[in-house]
Amino acid sequence: VVTCYGCREKGNIKTNCPARNNPGRGGARGQAYALRDGD
Repeated sequence: VVTCYGCREKGNIKTNCPARNNPGRGGARGQAYALRDGD
């Protein structure tokens, strides 16, 4: 059984820690597109 270094609970690792899963923290991933009109 693995122990998380973030919350010290068993069963998850730090990268998948539910205690660290705050929407206010950085680390967002994705893509952004800029669209222009062709006129």
